[in-house]
Amino acid sequence: MRSTFFLAGAAHDEDLAKETNVDTVWLAPLHGLVRRAAEAGHGDHSVAALTEVLRKPAPRW
Repeated sequence: MRSTFFLAGAAHDEDLAKETNVDTVWLAPLHGLVRRAAEAGHGDHSVAALTEVLRKPAPRW
């Protein structure tokens, strides 16, 4: 998995939550999508590449 700006941001969010005792559980789904996008080869793309992870496969008739 490539290191990206958005993955680095996710790690920063987790560290910040620990340091400030702020609940960031709501960020978990976003961080999961960012990780999935990077694993799918979109690590060097913009955050708009999340649409590729969210896109449902075309139905097979």
